[in-house]
Amino acid sequence: MRRAVAVALLATLASLTFASTASAHAELRQASPDVDQTVGGTVHQVAIQFIGLDPDATHDTKLFDPAGNQIEAKVIHEGQRIVLPITEPFTIPGEYLVTYAVYGIDGDFTESEFTFRYDESAPEPVGITVPVYQEPGFDFVTLAMLIAGATIAAFMVHRFVFAWREHKAAQQASLTP
Repeated sequence: MRRAVAVALLATLASLTFASTASAHAELRQASPDVDQTVGGTVHQVAIQFIGLDPDATHDTKLFDPAGNQIEAKVIHEGQRIVLPITEPFTIPGEYLVTYAVYGIDGDFTESEFTFRYDESAPEPVGITVPVYQEPGFDFVTLAMLIAGATIAAFMVHRFVFAWREHKAAQQASLTP
């Protein structure tokens, strides 16, 4: 019986302690020009900010003008950000297409696209406003929850063992003449 209780306690503690981390697919956080935004002026680059992007993988990003012609740009990887520098400013008004095919840190492949409009009378894009993603540090809330869970599990195991011993003692007493 003690072995079963010990195994149950260890299993509970292991499930609380060794909880798996969430998978992190590459997810678009913000772009500049932003998704469906109308921009004007001189556009110097297209920047795409992700979360969960594998910085060591090879990613494919392309920019197309309103006629569907690919605009040549050297893709620059900056951690969670991909930048397409524009050598010649936009002159053709209309809808531009950005396509991307990227890998997340969990290895999953994400392929998507978005558009923005260029109208020379609109304001210039403001750039990326979300902060660069950083790995979270030590989480004291999770630690407190783990300690509380372990304490509750230990108390429940203690109560179960105590009740089991009382039950066995009562059985022994009823069998003794």
